[in-house]
Amino acid sequence: MALVECGTRALLGAAFGPDTTGELGYARRLLDHLDASMVLLADAYYDAFDFLQTVTDTGASFLLRSTRKRRPAVRRPLPDGSYLTAVCAGKYKAGRGYGRLEVRIVEAWMTVTLGDDTRRTELWRLMTSLLDAERYPAHEHGLLPTRQRQRLKAHVRKRNSKYTFTAGKHPRTAQPYTLHFEMITQDGFDDANRG
Repeated sequence: MALVECGTRALLGAAFGPDTTGELGYARRLLDHLDASMVLLADAYYDAFDFLQTVTDTGASFLLRSTRKRRPAVRRPLPDGSYLTAVCAGKYKAGRGYGRLEVRIVEAWMTVTLGDDTRRTELWRLMTSLLDAERYPAHEHGLLPTRQRQRLKAHVRKRNSKYTFTAGKHPRTAQPYTLHFEMITQDGFDDANRG
């Protein structure tokens, strides 16, 4: 597991060991490198309450893709189409009760179209501690690339990949692609949360 600065790609920290520890375990070891000037970007699986609370305790903000199994309730819709909700701890702690962390959710349909016209659309649910929709409007801080990029295939393959369910679903050569981002607003929440 590595913590890398986005702009310079400088390595801030790394942790490694046996597979039995898991990604979250190694990620927790890197949180001491965070401070209030940073926004942690992470993919799905890092949306566990304890992990997010620890990130928040460092002073850093976070923006990550939430897992599909998380179905947040809309507590308060915001003007940019995002909404506020809370992530709660699963266990009661004496003297502290149930932990609760307020977060903001941006939901969007992401469509990737490859050069060979292969198209894939899926729901993305982004979770952030940047709660102010006026200061951080979702449509201005999305994940849209400024130009077309090449989708590259890895040069090294593992023999025993844990991602066998995606075998044969990726192109064999690099291709240009376009990314279409359609934010789901308050009127579309019910449709988006069905699947």
